[in-house]
Amino acid sequence: MNRREPDEERLADAVSNYVDRLNVGHAPDIEAYLNHYAEMADELRPLLRTAASVHSAARSIRSAEHDVQWTGVFRGTDQDPRET
Repeated sequence: MNRREPDEERLADAVSNYVDRLNVGHAPDIEAYLNHYAEMADELRPLLRTAASVHSAARSIRSAEHDVQWTGVFRGTDQDPRET
C-alpha cells in the first residue's frame, strides 16, 4: 500500500493551531485533537507531544522567574535580577 506523505503546510497549521490553544489555556487532549487530522495522525502525534512538552517547560520557567523576581529570593534582595 502506498501511503501519501502528509502536506507539510497542513502539519504546520495543525501544530500552530494546537499551540495557539495551549497559549490561551485550553490544552486539548492530543488524541481527541488528532481525530480532526486522522489522515496524518501518525506524523502529527509526536509533533504535538513535543509542543505540549515545550509549552509546559516554558510555563515552569516563567513561573520560576516570576518567583525569583518578585519574592526577593534573587541574591537575598528585592532587586530585579535583570538589572544586575
